[in-house]
Amino acid sequence: MNTTASNRQTKNSIIVGIVIILVIVGGWFFYQHHSSNLSGGGNSNPKISIDFPNIQAGKFSVALNSDLYMEGPEEKTFTKSVQPGTYQIIVSAPNYWPWTTSLALSKGDQTTLKPFLIQKNLPSTVYKAFQDSDYQDIDQLITAAAKKRSAVTADDTVSINFPKNSIVATWGGQGAAPDSFCPMTTAGTSTDSSGTTSALIAGTTSTSASTGSSTSAKPCPTTKTVITTKTPILDAGFYDNRNDVIIFGVSSGIYAIELTSHAPQNIQPIYEGNIQSMAIKGNEIYLHDQGAKGVIVGITLPDTSQNTSQK
Repeated sequence: MNTTASNRQTKNSIIVGIVIILVIVGGWFFYQHHSSNLSGGGNSNPKISIDFPNIQAGKFSVALNSDLYMEGPEEKTFTKSVQPGTYQIIVSAPNYWPWTTSLALSKGDQTTLKPFLIQKNLPSTVYKAFQDSDYQDIDQLITAAAKKRSAVTADDTVSINFPKNSIVATWGGQGAAPDSFCPMTTAGTSTDSSGTTSALIAGTTSTSASTGSSTSAKPCPTTKTVITTKTPILDAGFYDNRNDVIIFGVSSGIYAIELTSHAPQNIQPIYEGNIQSMAIKGNEIYLHDQGAKGVIVGITLPDTSQNTSQK
């Protein structure tokens, strides 16, 4: 009888031990599977934040791979926690050129994107010689711009030089150069949705060695070639007080291009024509188009830099 009771007690102890082991192992697997939702820092799911530009758009559309989100004009920032992985992101609005980028995100990554959107078919003003009082002053501005081969941001953090067929950006701010000065982290070519890129760009401006996020053991270089063009650059400047978006013009058109480390590099058209000379003054652009003799075409880009609020 004592032997039977002892065997029963041993068997029960073994069963209890097995149950305890299963509970411990199951709890470990549960924690590993759900820890990204239970803790912060490096174990949390990556988060994407998008600061919308301050434009007169009905709604913003955000595409994260195959998922589409619509945000009303009152929303200033889009924030989404996502699973680790590679994301093709497209931000668009009615009557504006779309903006796109590609990101590879790991656990704990928090990325804030600040897309720029250029309006399609921007309105223009025509200044006629001997008729408009501003014509002479603007014409002198265009003449002076032909000798200008550099520009700098309002806060002196980034400068650009464009001696002939290329734009080279230089970081002059405090501390290390920002992420936008690093080489491209995903393979891609510059694109602008209007089909004019191949006629504009002379060659690849940067190459990619990885597809990871834009963090690196090495600091970003302090200089970077933004674009190399087939024809000489007529003028260039910074858009909307930003230090990562540049307006430039060549004989075939005027474009906005971003200084970025994430491919593809967005180029959005502002004006297309047969430009003889031009000048950029803040968000104002003036040009002589060979197809319109005796007039100056003026384009004013809307100020979209006022949107600094968060959700």
